[in-house]
Amino acid sequence: MPRVQVKQDAFLYFDMARHPQEQWNVARNLWALHRDAMLQSIRGGKTPGRAVYDYMRRHNTNPHLPNQLPQALARVRGPDGNPTSAWKAPTLQQFARTQRGNQVMTDTFGAVTTLIALAVTADDWTQATPEEWDSALNAGAVAQLAGQVVSNFQDGRAAAGAMNIVR
Repeated sequence: MPRVQVKQDAFLYFDMARHPQEQWNVARNLWALHRDAMLQSIRGGKTPGRAVYDYMRRHNTNPHLPNQLPQALARVRGPDGNPTSAWKAPTLQQFARTQRGNQVMTDTFGAVTTLIALAVTADDWTQATPEEWDSALNAGAVAQLAGQVVSNFQDGRAAAGAMNIVR
């Protein structure tokens, strides 16, 4: 990817980003070199699977096992309940966790309660697991909601007091 995305030492020995069309052209040309090398092995008598496997191992790459592709493409439910590919589910789950953490941790009540809950419930709060964070964020979300209720109640009392003054 760096070879495709960046021109090494392009201008006075500084790296420069490539234009998207140029990235596409470089990637296509590099893939043609790889493909030709694999096809040469096939013409030499290797099976296609063996040729690809040997070529990838020669470049310190681990090719997928035959059962990995169907497993990765299997349909599962993502964190939002919608169907998605199994390979994408962990990324979507991490994104959802991060979003939720941002929502809870930007509120004072939520952040304080989350950190207290994490310190109390996690085995090692400095190395908490995602599941321990989820549990702590649940407590923080409840505290966030309670803080909003109290704030709305106080705002309502202030508004009612202002209405009495006007009358």
